[in-house]
Amino acid sequence: MQKYSLKSIYAKLYVEGDHVDWDKFIWNRISIPKHRAIAWLVMKNRLNTADRLLNYGLINDDKCQLCSTGRETHEHLFFQYSGETEEFQALRKKVLAAVMKAGVYFIWWARNEAVWNLVGWRPTQIVQRVKSLILLRISTVIPKKTSIDDRAWFDLLKSR
Repeated sequence: MQKYSLKSIYAKLYVEGDHVDWDKFIWNRISIPKHRAIAWLVMKNRLNTADRLLNYGLINDDKCQLCSTGRETHEHLFFQYSGETEEFQALRKKVLAAVMKAGVYFIWWARNEAVWNLVGWRPTQIVQRVKSLILLRISTVIPKKTSIDDRAWFDLLKSR
């Protein structure tokens, strides 16, 4: 009789997908969990943007609710990040990733506010929300073994 184990069953069921380079960008400790989730949906091209809702037959117009000038697609709402993060140390990379995800989250949030609550948010308000939330988050989860340079950099961010 063959011996079965959970490990062997999992190995047979598990189909390894393509390796992605953005997983650590999305799933890091500094980022806020709901920002991670929205950023993951963006990376998978799964947000229910107006173009997708139009394809489902749920709406009649795919006009962007933020600018009213283009079709609301992932490409229209979000830009592809192309910063050169290799120059930054580990903490700085994570902070940059957290800022990016918070920006993505709040753009999507502002779009939903415009659609569902008819409330418009100015970009400066969104930037301020991102900044204050990220600074608060970093203050609460910054590792105790952070370098002096990284702490000085973080203090400089707080002062601006």
